[in-house]
Amino acid sequence: MKMKANRIEWIDLAKGMAIFLMVCGHTSIPASVSNWIWSFHMPLFFLVSGMLFFPERHTSFNGFVLRRCRTLLIPWVVFSLVVLCYTPVEAVYAFSHFHNLYALWFLPVLFVTELMGFFIAKIQFWGGKLIVAICLASIGYLLGEYGITFPFELEVSLYATLFYMIGYVCKDALVKVKEKWIAIVALLLTNIILSIILPRTDMAVNQCGWYGLNAGNALVGTMAFFLLAKKMEKWDAKNIVRRFLTWAGNNTIIVLGLSQVLNLIIKDYMACLPLSNAISSLLRHLLLWFVLWVLSILINRFAPELIGKKRIKQHR
Repeated sequence: MKMKANRIEWIDLAKGMAIFLMVCGHTSIPASVSNWIWSFHMPLFFLVSGMLFFPERHTSFNGFVLRRCRTLLIPWVVFSLVVLCYTPVEAVYAFSHFHNLYALWFLPVLFVTELMGFFIAKIQFWGGKLIVAICLASIGYLLGEYGITFPFELEVSLYATLFYMIGYVCKDALVKVKEKWIAIVALLLTNIILSIILPRTDMAVNQCGWYGLNAGNALVGTMAFFLLAKKMEKWDAKNIVRRFLTWAGNNTIIVLGLSQVLNLIIKDYMACLPLSNAISSLLRHLLLWFVLWVLSILINRFAPELIGKKRIKQHR
C-alpha cells in the first residue's frame, strides 16, 4: 500500500521526540549530548516534510506557494514579532542583518526547500530526483565551507533538499519497514558513536560536518527514531508518554516558535528563587511544557490562523 495523505500517528510520535530533544538541546546539557541531538533532529523534520508532500494535492505552483505562505511564513512572522516584543534589541539586530531568531530559521528555510522540492518532484525517474537533490546539497555544503550566506540562512535550503527528497522518494518504503528492537538499538548506538566521532552538525548555520558521513549519520538517527515511534504507536492509547509525544508532534510549530523565548521569560522570573540548579532546571522545564500546552489549546481553538491552520466552522 502506498502512503496516503492521512495523518499517521508514528510520524507525529517521531516529530514529538525530535521537538522534545530540540528543547532539551537548547538548555545547559553536556556538549556530547547536544552533538548527538544535533546530529539528526533537524534532518528528521526535513525528511518528514518530504514524506508529507503529495504533489497531487496541488494543481498549480501559485496555489502551492500561497498554501506554504500560510502554513510557514505567517507563523514565522507571528513568532518573530513575539520574540521582538521580549528581546527587542536582539531581534532588531537580527532582522536588520537579515538573520533568523532562535529556531525560527527552520520556517523560511523549509519554505524555500519545499519550493525547490515542488519542481524536483516533477522529474519522472526517482533516481533523477535524488541526483538533483544531491547536487543541490553539495552546493549548500560548499557554501557552508566557504562561509557564503544568504539572507535568513536560506543557503541551508540547498542542503536540506537532500533530506526532503529522500523523505519524498522513500515515503512508501519508510511506512512499510518493520520495527525490530535489534534494529532500533543497532541504529541508535551507531548514531551515538558517530555523533561522537564526527564533527558537529548545525543546520542553523549550514555547518554540515564531513559531507556524506554526517548526512548518513543523520539518516541513521532518523531511522532509529522512526522505528522507535512505530513501537510507541502500539502502546496503550492512554500511556502518558505516548499522549505527550503525540501532542508535541501535532504542535511542533508552536513549540519551535515559542519554546526558546518562553524559556528565557521563565528563567528570568525564577532567577530570584532560592533553588538549586537541578531543581530550578526541572521546574523550569515542567513549567515551560505546561505553558506550551495551554498556549497550544488557546491558539488551536481561538486563533489557528496564527500557525497557518484554517478555522474549523462550527455547524449549528
